[in-house]
Amino acid sequence: MPQPFKGEWTHDNNTLLQRPELAIKIAHITSLWAQAEFGLGMLFSKILETDAVTGTAMYLSLISEAARDSAIQAAAKEKLSPDQLERFQRLLNELKGPRRQRNTVAHGCWAISSEAPQSLILLDTRKLVRMYSFIGQDMRPMSKELEKYADAIKEHSEAQLEYTATDFDNIVKDITNVISKVSEFQNELMKPFFEQLGATLKEVFQQANSDS
Repeated sequence: MPQPFKGEWTHDNNTLLQRPELAIKIAHITSLWAQAEFGLGMLFSKILETDAVTGTAMYLSLISEAARDSAIQAAAKEKLSPDQLERFQRLLNELKGPRRQRNTVAHGCWAISSEAPQSLILLDTRKLVRMYSFIGQDMRPMSKELEKYADAIKEHSEAQLEYTATDFDNIVKDITNVISKVSEFQNELMKPFFEQLGATLKEVFQQANSDS
């Protein structure tokens, strides 16, 4: 788990290039989550069955994750059995943690520190912007702005997190785990289709052999 970081740090446009072994882990996490999103889209299309083409087109037009989650949950409530729906909702809940981790990593503002040469430091940009917003304000002793500035500095320093290779690897494991569960659920839903397809092909081959 990432730990709070209290040391000095530096940041510029090439920060990640100075930690290439960690930067590639961020790319890996981003790519893995794209695979998870692909699995969810495929699962959505299977849940819709005969309405898959139109429904999937609508699903893909939705930009926000919240909107896509709402769409897939609505479809699941209409199409799945009570037991399947319960397990599917558990699956969606399990996705929340890895999704949050992925979003933090993918959209993070990263810094480095000589005090942590094997790590990346995640900056909270909202608190950082708030801290810098006080530049040029009234900073006379005992002024309210000076007190607020001190609070902003404290908030920012407490929000910095140190990520090691192990922290990134743990996120990879969490995402890989949910990808596997999405795939298992998808295969379960598709099992009747493949069984029917197999029976149909068997019948076709038997008919062809009998005709010959």
